[in-house]
Amino acid sequence: MSTEDLSYFQEEEFKKNLALYEQMLQGGQSVYLEADELTDIAEYYLVQNDTDKAMACIQYALNIHPGSIDPLIFLARQKMFNGDIEGAKTIRDCITDPNDREVIFLNAELLLREGKEQEATTYLSEKAETEEDDAALFAYDTATLFLDYGYLEQAAQWGQRALDLEPDNEKFLKLKADHLISSNRPKEAIEILNSLLDINPYNLNAWHSLGEAYFVCEDFSKTMETADFALAIDEHDAQALLLKANSLLQQQNLDEAHQLYLRYFKEHPSNEIPYLFDGVCLSALERYDEALSQLLKAEELSQGYSTEQQHIYANLSEVYSRLHDTDKAFGRLIQRAYPDAKRERKRSPRMLQHIYPKPRRPFGSSFSRRLVFSGKQTVRKGERTFLVYAESRCFTRQGKSKSIRLSGLLCVDAKPLSGIHRLSENCL
Repeated sequence: MSTEDLSYFQEEEFKKNLALYEQMLQGGQSVYLEADELTDIAEYYLVQNDTDKAMACIQYALNIHPGSIDPLIFLARQKMFNGDIEGAKTIRDCITDPNDREVIFLNAELLLREGKEQEATTYLSEKAETEEDDAALFAYDTATLFLDYGYLEQAAQWGQRALDLEPDNEKFLKLKADHLISSNRPKEAIEILNSLLDINPYNLNAWHSLGEAYFVCEDFSKTMETADFALAIDEHDAQALLLKANSLLQQQNLDEAHQLYLRYFKEHPSNEIPYLFDGVCLSALERYDEALSQLLKAEELSQGYSTEQQHIYANLSEVYSRLHDTDKAFGRLIQRAYPDAKRERKRSPRMLQHIYPKPRRPFGSSFSRRLVFSGKQTVRKGERTFLVYAESRCFTRQGKSKSIRLSGLLCVDAKPLSGIHRLSENCL
């Protein structure tokens, strides 16, 4: 869900429906809610990381609204997010209206998940010809989908198409700014976002993107200033808290950053990203046991589909080495060098994602890999420390060879080179 979608959870209509549904769960009378209203409640539970409640709500929706599109789309997307593309297609095929807008975008996203970008583009172009009444919104939704998956050229084309139809639409202009940030053109994005804030200074979504733009510029003081403006509008604003915490982390204000991460966990449901960065923060503070706890939580929440998976493994390797658990340190380094080739990017709310660097399009299946390890001894606080390098060669979807150089810092007490040799034997 986008930030705009998440804001719906703060509206009185949604809060009323949620209260009615939860009263029923606590033994109250059965309530009648429309299929789309129940699906919104399921989405809310999903954002709260309560998958069991979300699935129970969707099942209730299907019990009283058999065959309804919104609950079936929800189920199909969950299958897709968990890597079960065929399961998602099976559920999609149960939907009786193939021209429903949600079905169209589910089909397009399934194609992107399968790496069929050109087919997705052709499919959406054909469908756009039948969307005369909602052509601008269709182009906007298409641009958003391509941007989510890192297809920047296609996102730019469809975003401009939306702006050509409605040049003053604030939502479309903000999407253009988000695209510029993802394209590493943050200064151009800042101009657009400041103009939007001149029109509406209470536009939280614009404040969020402005903070991201300053963050990419590495202007962390401006990022925190932007976050403070957003927090003045809503003191519990999740994205603003993360912007400020991440900026403090970059500036090495570690204790203050950690306190903000704790505040975030207390006030908001979280995906793996804030736990990852709080783990990094605690590791920098040399509070390794606490760092390990946060990083393991990040690993649990990532469910194997996160774009940050390798960062999680790399930091786990470092922390395990600091705790003198070399077996687990080596194990996490192997996981970092050999990510699951079938892993997909799980779409998640923009407000909960790490804001820098931007996710990139995932590589295709690995064709071949080779690892080369070497050890370099250094001294750190009386310990012998070895920097282990790993080189992985894979092929992108376009067939181009790409080398990725990885490294891990391992602190060992004795015979470090034998440990490196053992790791090499296991991988080659």
